[in-house]
Amino acid sequence: MATSALSALWEHKSRLWAIQGGTRSAWYLAVNSRSGAATEFPLQGIFRHGGQLIFGATWSLDSGDGLDDVNLFVTDQGEIAVYQGTDPGSASTWALVGVYKVGRPMGKNAFFQTGGDLIILTDDGIVPVSLAIKQDRAALQASAITFPIEQRWRQSVSLYNGTDRAYEGLLWPQQAMLLVTVPTPAGEDPYMLIANSRTGAWARYTGWDARCMALLGTRVFFGTSTGTVIE
Repeated sequence: MATSALSALWEHKSRLWAIQGGTRSAWYLAVNSRSGAATEFPLQGIFRHGGQLIFGATWSLDSGDGLDDVNLFVTDQGEIAVYQGTDPGSASTWALVGVYKVGRPMGKNAFFQTGGDLIILTDDGIVPVSLAIKQDRAALQASAITFPIEQRWRQSVSLYNGTDRAYEGLLWPQQAMLLVTVPTPAGEDPYMLIANSRTGAWARYTGWDARCMALLGTRVFFGTSTGTVIE
């Protein structure tokens, strides 16, 4: 498998995993390896709604890195396959826990982690995986982090055609802020949605043309449409 065909990368149980772009196949390396021959892990028969894999991640039942960590595979149709175990090449140590449904993720970077939980930005709102495995999609919408701004969220989603930058979320613990990049149509002023992670209150920060974000220590940086990096 050529690395140019891979579209997402993550680590789970000391293995590197990757998504083969445009397919429902994942690939993994040997334990503690950074290169070498990868093994295909096909998921074509797992998802009922088709589509393609767009990202994967580790999800934990607690806030640490322990035995209860599971591996998630997420499609562009909002299906999440959950696997538990250590060796995907052995049926005795690797098993499918379940397949769950959320709204469609808003891009391959439309997720972030807080504690052990994984939060996904979907067309229904921003939802934690911990709730997705307990509630159906209709109930999940009312539990979404974005429920207080549901109308604005849906308005933003309706204007997004998927051809420009995608959504991205970042939790800034030191400032108790959740930052969300929002694609804006041509000719409109850029903005970001900001939430107080303690109170759940939302605000709109105008003039912030963020296309990607990163947390370095306690500092947040974002890149703009003109290639500028801003702290």
